[in-house]
Amino acid sequence: RFLSQEKIMCQTPKILPGKILLEVVNGGSGLLSTNGITMMFVADSSISNLSPTFGPIIGGTVVSISGSFPFATSKEYAGLGSVRCKFGPVQTLATRINTNEIVCVSPKSPVIETVMLQLSFNSGKSFTESFRWFS
Repeated sequence: RFLSQEKIMCQTPKILPGKILLEVVNGGSGLLSTNGITMMFVADSSISNLSPTFGPIIGGTVVSISGSFPFATSKEYAGLGSVRCKFGPVQTLATRINTNEIVCVSPKSPVIETVMLQLSFNSGKSFTESFRWFS
């Protein structure tokens, strides 16, 4: 989608993890960009377990999240941003332990409720499809 003379927006197809060179073709002219950029596609992480799965509404519970986080500690992905947990709508910072464990602290909640816990590896811009319930 053409946004301005300097900006376009496009949606990528599903693609296997790895680096690709992104180049742009100008409409029907067939003119290809001369300065492509390298993009990194990453595998979606998968959450398999939380411990504990509940905590008090005052927050402060240290939650250990286990699963498959293939790029959680890779230097190649270090530029993606901070790791975050999302408890329902509330984001908190997380700590990468290794490719199988991430730890975060539950936030305060105004009511007793069960929420989806998801992870982000790009400072909260997008979150994993995989989630677990936290009360």
